[in-house]
Amino acid sequence: MILLGKKIHLREYVRRHRLDPVKDLKVTQWDWEACMTIPENQWGYHKDWSLSYVKTPIEVIDRIVHAVSMGGNMVVNFGPQADGDFRPEEKAMATAIGKWMNRYGKAVYACDYAGFEKQDWGYYTRGKNDEVYMVVFNQPYSERLIVKTPKGITVEKATLLTTGEDITVVETTRNEYNVSVPKKNPGEPYVIQLKVRAAKGTKSIYRDALT
Repeated sequence: MILLGKKIHLREYVRRHRLDPVKDLKVTQWDWEACMTIPENQWGYHKDWSLSYVKTPIEVIDRIVHAVSMGGNMVVNFGPQADGDFRPEEKAMATAIGKWMNRYGKAVYACDYAGFEKQDWGYYTRGKNDEVYMVVFNQPYSERLIVKTPKGITVEKATLLTTGEDITVVETTRNEYNVSVPKKNPGEPYVIQLKVRAAKGTKSIYRDALT
């Protein structure tokens, strides 16, 4: 994987930069928004970025998806120059994020908290038709993604969002599944779409878990 000219192994990137999971799920009940800068704490235009840590595109995408997975919105700050233009680094950042969103934006735009238990491989989001997306940032060596569903919710099918490739799903115990990784690693954070079903009489419980 290459991030703004720097080659880095995705697994190593995630190991070093993964955000801590949000443990207080009450935030999912509110309308909320967070904001972030590209260089740390530089909100306007700054000529010299050498004094600050500069986020990579994958790190920015991680934070955007993290916010959406908790029912929030993430604002990414760009500091324009006096003539209204942006630094080449910011343009490259926007291009990289835009390319990823073109492929996987269905799991981000108009999505919300899914109500599934957070796992180390990444995040869940829920679409407007109650489809559930797995946004995988950290593919495990076992090549099995653990999915734990709310009570009464079963996983019927899994597909790779970009290609429609069928992904193997194995129920290991009640409300827990192993979801296989794609046959070919996309080499970037990727999305698996889950088709889920609520057992009769549990739909209201499922709704409560998702909101």
